[in-house]
Amino acid sequence: MAVPPAVPVTATGRAVPAVADHHGQRAELSYINAVDVAALDEGVRLSVLPSGVRVATDPMAHTQSAAIACFVGVGSRDESAALSGASHFLEHLLFKGTLRRTAREVNRSIDSIGGDFNAYTVRESTVFYVRVPASHVDFAANLLGEVIVSPRFDPADIEIERNVILGELDGAIDSPDDLVFMNLAESIFLDHPLGRETLGDIETLRSMSVDDIANFHEQWYRPANFVMAAAGKVDHDAMCEVAERHWGARPAGERPVRLVPTEKMRAEVTEIRDIEQVHLALGWRGVTSLNDDRIALSVINHALGDGPSSRLHEEIRERRGLAYAVSSMGSSSSDAGTQTVYCATAPEHVPHVLAVIDETIAAIAGDGIDDEELEVAKGYLSGSMLMALEDSSSRMSRLGSAVLNHGRVIPVRESLDKVAAVTHDEVRRIAASVFGGERVVSIVGPPDSSA
Repeated sequence: MAVPPAVPVTATGRAVPAVADHHGQRAELSYINAVDVAALDEGVRLSVLPSGVRVATDPMAHTQSAAIACFVGVGSRDESAALSGASHFLEHLLFKGTLRRTAREVNRSIDSIGGDFNAYTVRESTVFYVRVPASHVDFAANLLGEVIVSPRFDPADIEIERNVILGELDGAIDSPDDLVFMNLAESIFLDHPLGRETLGDIETLRSMSVDDIANFHEQWYRPANFVMAAAGKVDHDAMCEVAERHWGARPAGERPVRLVPTEKMRAEVTEIRDIEQVHLALGWRGVTSLNDDRIALSVINHALGDGPSSRLHEEIRERRGLAYAVSSMGSSSSDAGTQTVYCATAPEHVPHVLAVIDETIAAIAGDGIDDEELEVAKGYLSGSMLMALEDSSSRMSRLGSAVLNHGRVIPVRESLDKVAAVTHDEVRRIAASVFGGERVVSIVGPPDSSA
């Protein structure tokens, strides 16, 4: 027997409009109000240990795995110009073995239990994470602590990893879709650490010594900069014991003092390559990670270029066939942010593509988005947030990022409510503010590529 569809409502109780799906039928959008949102946070705990290490856990009774990470609040923007790339170099070296284990022993111990151990470096943090079956939680947490606190720093390893990272940098430079964003960041944050490539540059990578990296580790890998986050089949008190055992004896240290970016920007940067397409990236200063305006900017991006229902996807790909992919996104740090639009297209289409982008942005900055776009964006952001909470790694990452960047755990309900509260007035205000600012154009393409 067919069941009549319920009328979907938002978190504020307002009915949500229906939109046509791919088959012309009516598809409904809602905030999945049937979910017991409060239950998603009821087991979450946060402790600040005597050493200064912060430990956040999110137990998930239904899972048989655990994801554990150490978020280190130091990234590429905290390096001096002479040590550009040190954070990422250090990330590599910590996987080359500890004072007790070789790199092979570390890798085989994780492989033997079906686990995953990895890391990444961004501008304001370096994150080491491990995911293992629940029965190996204690081993994984202690191995994580050992790798971070007791690196081997063998001089032979630095030469091996130097070549690996130089190859990684060469790969990024050889990829026009990477290079166009590297040049864009440098131009948006001209002469500032936020504009430098996280991988470093060829000169600093070639000159960096093992002592340089060991000293960087000694200075910054201290309890004041550590957040341990864990989700899945985990016990909070046990995680606190592991954190204190490995990191508690180290001096607390200091958090980095960061230089606020100036207004200095470069309007355009073009790099000629012997390739067929033009890779085009436009950038504006955006919203900081501490500003709630970033929620409304996410709504704007979903309507603008983030996904197949966005205006740019519809206009540039679906209606005009000018490009295979077009996208927009916002990115934030503690004191700055960027807003970008990207497209790869044939050289003869560049003026047309730019005109469509400019017209679309002008329409949103001037008139905002319509009711349907607003509710679709809210539904997407809320639904994807809730679905991500089914995964222990996503919940761990959410915890660690919140504590590192905001100093607290952000309840799921609070995040959902902020999405639901975005209004048309906010969208227009923020779109006008961001897109009304100075724009940077980055191009990588064949000769005669121009905006």
